[in-house]
Amino acid sequence: MPLRPLYAAVLVSLLTLSACTDTHINRASPSSTSASACDAAAVQDLIGRAADAGLQQQAQTKAGASSARTLGPRDVATMDYNLQRLNLYTDDNRIIIRISCG
Repeated sequence: MPLRPLYAAVLVSLLTLSACTDTHINRASPSSTSASACDAAAVQDLIGRAADAGLQQQAQTKAGASSARTLGPRDVATMDYNLQRLNLYTDDNRIIIRISCG
């Protein structure tokens, strides 16, 4: 009988841990993903220009991205990977130094 509390504790622990797992799996088809993904190569000519709201919007449209963000050297950003988002990385003077999608 002393094992019964141990089994109960293990069962509760396993149930608690299973509640913390991510069961959502994004399995987009390759054709739908590539058709809506942004094209960072289309806007590489913007490197060296000053980033502002107008240029960000222009870059988003030209790259075919559904969203865009400008990130400075000390900006905090989410690390989620979004194929439809354009990222404009800038230096301290808001000059674009790198452009990528994700």
